[in-house]
Amino acid sequence: MQRATATSPEPGLIGVIDENPILAEALCLRLSEVSRFRAYSAGWSDPSDLLDLDLSLLILDPAQAPGPLPEVVPALRALNPGLRLIAYSSRPSVACARDCVREDFRAFLTKTSNFDQLLQAASAVAGGGMYFERRYAQALVTAETQDPAGDARASDAAGAGRLSEREVEVLRRISLGMSQKQIAADLEVSHKTVDTYRARGMQKLGLKDRSELVRHALEMGWIE
Repeated sequence: MQRATATSPEPGLIGVIDENPILAEALCLRLSEVSRFRAYSAGWSDPSDLLDLDLSLLILDPAQAPGPLPEVVPALRALNPGLRLIAYSSRPSVACARDCVREDFRAFLTKTSNFDQLLQAASAVAGGGMYFERRYAQALVTAETQDPAGDARASDAAGAGRLSEREVEVLRRISLGMSQKQIAADLEVSHKTVDTYRARGMQKLGLKDRSELVRHALEMGWIE
């Protein structure tokens, strides 16, 4: 069991906020045992000691947040501006995943996910990437694609950035955290083709990384 006891920053620190202390401490123990992370837990009643550790990652359950995410997330980041968030949801839904994307969560998983998936998500986010469970990433893409207004916005976005429809489709999926392998299977193209669309689209838009792409996707209505 590990709890927050110090205030000095340390690389690889990850926090878990959950109202179930047994689950939180079990996750911390496992993360510390099998990865380079040092993990600490806290409840929502008083997470300040945990956030004082200058964490690089924070795993939390959006359903347990003490208020709306647009209020809770800025408060967390006020204490730790560089914090990268991972949603570990007990009440997952497409709407919840969409809310998390809006608040710049870097990963979205359900509590029915196995530990290896959580570890993959933490590793991806720590490396500057994203990780969304495939069913929710695909559901967000499908919901947007089936929305006529969403199609119109995507079309406008493509025209404004001189993107092809395929480039928009690839970049939209990347912004939702889908892997190159998942996108290739979804669009029935090769991995190399996905990479070509990604590189070409990012260059046209002048975007450097996924964080900038997610912000662009939100601004252009690719993610609602």
